[in-house]
Amino acid sequence: MHVEFLVEEPSSAAMIEVLLDRLLFPRPNAPIHSWRIHSFDGKRRMIQGLSRVLGGILDAQFADSIVVLIDADRDDCVQLKQSLLELTSYAISRHRRSDTTTNVWVRIAVTELEAWFIGDVAATRTAYPRITAGDMKIRRWKEADAVPDAWEWLEKLMLRRRYYVTRMPKVEVARNIAANLNLDPNHNTSRSFRLFLRTLREVYGLSTDESSSRSPST
Repeated sequence: MHVEFLVEEPSSAAMIEVLLDRLLFPRPNAPIHSWRIHSFDGKRRMIQGLSRVLGGILDAQFADSIVVLIDADRDDCVQLKQSLLELTSYAISRHRRSDTTTNVWVRIAVTELEAWFIGDVAATRTAYPRITAGDMKIRRWKEADAVPDAWEWLEKLMLRRRYYVTRMPKVEVARNIAANLNLDPNHNTSRSFRLFLRTLREVYGLSTDESSSRSPST
């Protein structure tokens, strides 16, 4: 099974790499899985180049599935997803042959990738132990997906706890927290993360038991 991931920025790529390593390896008698991640280095560049890159992947005919992941930011999620579905449909209509079965999935990180980390308090605190449970309270919002400007919220917390001096290195933080994210399908308070995790399982044919049984430390 080979999957191509198209993501907005390197921090998303880093998180996916860590998650896939945890989900897929090592597993007894596991089938051979592979993936490649394309980072567009920005939302605007991703939207502009999505059809072209998708077309190239479909023309090559080596991907079983393609997963598109982008941050919602302050965009309307429904409208953003619809526009991406139109872009992917256009690429598919132009490039996919009738005898190919590549599946294309579009997923939105709401509001941003960092909301997925805010949604798992234990994972964030394990990666950064000086952060307290009180620090992670988001009483103003019902769930992590509702936190606006999630990366800025998390960056302010990291700076306050003196993990970083001026800026939060998004790729480093993504790797550190992703290594500890709980893979139970119902654990994270971010609905968009839970959907993404279910998508990974479905794409690679994993059962819930297989993907949730490994501890965050492995």
